Amino acid sequence: MAGAESVKSWDYLGTPQTVVKMFEISDGDRGQRSFKLRERAENIIRYVRPKDYWSEVLALYYWTCGPQFRYTRDPRKVEQIKDPLRILWEIDRYGSSLVDCDEYSTFLRSAIGAIGGRTRFATVGFRPKCDGKINPALFDDPIFNLMTSPHPRLPGPFTHVFAQALKPGGIWVTIDPVAGPRTPKMHRRVKQYRIYTKED
Repeated sequence: MAGAESVKSWDYLGTPQTVVKMFEISDGDRGQRSFKLRERAENIIRYVRPKDYWSEVLALYYWTCGPQFRYTRDPRKVEQIKDPLRILWEIDRYGSSLVDCDEYSTFLRSAIGAIGGRTRFATVGFRPKCDGKINPALFDDPIFNLMTSPHPRLPGPFTHVFAQALKPGGIWVTIDPVAGPRTPKMHRRVKQYRIYTKED
C-alpha cells in the first residue's frame, strides 16, 4: 500500500501541467474507483440525512480540514502527488498525512466522486500579469462561480490549485482546506484563474 506507485513525482512544470496528473489520479483505481476510498467516504457521511447530497460534500470537506491532514510543501523544483489510498494509509498508520494543495484537491475530487458528486479544479495566481482572465468583480463573491475551461497545457503564472464542488442549483463552490475560512479573502486576492473540467 505504501509503495512508490502510490506517489507520482516529476520535475515541476507548472500548476496547469500538474492538473493533468491530478485528473488521472482522481479518476483512477486508487482514486474515485477505489472501494476502500468509497468505504471511508461512506463512514464520513453515514449520519447525514439521506439524499442531502450537499451536506455529504460538506462532511467530506470538513473531514479534510481536520487534524488528519497537515499542509506541507513539495521538494524544491519537484512535484509530488500522493494518491488518495496512500493518504488514507498514512492517516491510518501515523494519524495524519502531510499534503499540499494539489493533494488536498485530488483527494477531495476522488472522495466526492466516489459518492457520486461533481467537482472540478481551479488554478489561481496572485500576480496581476497573465495570459488568462483578469480578476473580475465576481471574485468578491465567496461562491467563486466561474465559467471557463481552457486547455490545461496552456502556460500561466498559477501558484495555487483547489477543487470546486457543484451545489444544487448549478452553483460551483470552492472547497479549499488550505484557505479554509479565509477562502473569501483568498478569492479577492486572485488576479487570474483557470477552470478545468471533464465532460460527464
